[in-house]
Amino acid sequence: MRILTLHRTVLIASAALLVAACSSEKSLPAPPQLTPATEAQAEAYGEQLLEALQTCNPSTLRKLFDVEGAQTIALRQSTLNGALQDEFLSEVQRNLSQQTSQLFQCEDSEYAAGFNFEGIRELDGQPSVVISNFENGALLWQFPVGTNAESAERAVIARDYFNYSQGMLLTAAFTDYDNLVASDVYNRATVIEVLSALYEGEPASLERLGELTKTSRLNRKVQLAELEIRAFLGAEEYKAARERFYKRFPNHDPMHLLSQIALRSAGDEEGALEAIDALDAQIGTIPGLDVLRLRVLEDMNAPQRLLTVAKRVVRSMPDRESSWHWLLDAQKRTQDYPGMLATLKEIGERFDTIWDRTEADNEFFKEFAATPYWEAYHGWMGETFELEADEAPTTAE
Repeated sequence: MRILTLHRTVLIASAALLVAACSSEKSLPAPPQLTPATEAQAEAYGEQLLEALQTCNPSTLRKLFDVEGAQTIALRQSTLNGALQDEFLSEVQRNLSQQTSQLFQCEDSEYAAGFNFEGIRELDGQPSVVISNFENGALLWQFPVGTNAESAERAVIARDYFNYSQGMLLTAAFTDYDNLVASDVYNRATVIEVLSALYEGEPASLERLGELTKTSRLNRKVQLAELEIRAFLGAEEYKAARERFYKRFPNHDPMHLLSQIALRSAGDEEGALEAIDALDAQIGTIPGLDVLRLRVLEDMNAPQRLLTVAKRVVRSMPDRESSWHWLLDAQKRTQDYPGMLATLKEIGERFDTIWDRTEADNEFFKEFAATPYWEAYHGWMGETFELEADEAPTTAE
């Protein structure tokens, strides 16, 4: 299960720069002001962003998302002095392509295929594009979209997004990191090393928190990284860590997505479903959250509830083959064999995915293959794909 945790990857080791960082007071100029996009512009932007994410096209992603602008906003909000601001931004500019791919977690093509454009919702009164990846993880972002009068090539862009797993904007996450470095500027190699260890997600990395100063230890970036690890250490430990986090940061937005991951991991399925419902209310109802519900209901072995949600998923996301596979699984669990036949035909017609007779021994199809509907399916397959009924076509794996 992926939880996106964003951090800077730069490490500046120049002693001369350290001295400059402590003395320079200049500030970076603000990026050009954006005007809120119309809903139609945001809709078109969402389609373009989805294609760029699924193909992991850094060039297109850079045109659609102003990484430099986001970094500049964060640096201006941080306590870093001028020289380090310049150095951080220069590092981003030197490695912009790699930074963009890492930022959007699309380098893995199988993972990238799971991105979905959920629609337009408002964020602080501005039309915003909602992007999810629940197929292969637990990712939910919301991009406020604006128009940029100073660039014809990047006329409609975003330079920030709200990350629901962390309950915060990207620029705020960047600023937290910048402030962490600024709080212990002479020891930042250790700070970055410990933070990187925490991002690996191993519980043993929590022992390294003792290497940080008290100020660094209480930085929100560090506290959030710790909370994400404790999300997998049991419901009670997670809830205690969450309570400590919100006591220190009472105005931090809810992290219902992280809660559902933690509670599902701990076997508290009803609690996980409640967290998903709370997230649904927070963002304004999106179809993709039903995929999270399906996973929890599968854990619960609740076939009728699974079937109800699976039917809803194929209505809301009929163009995703995985939606129909969820329905097929739910129908198998409820022994709805006529329904299985209808769904198998839909999958074949929509996606050219079929299963030949050798699949009769497959554990998934074993019971279905003992019914007349198995023969009916292969009769239909032979006619539809112009094959003899006993011929084995190319099939799904």
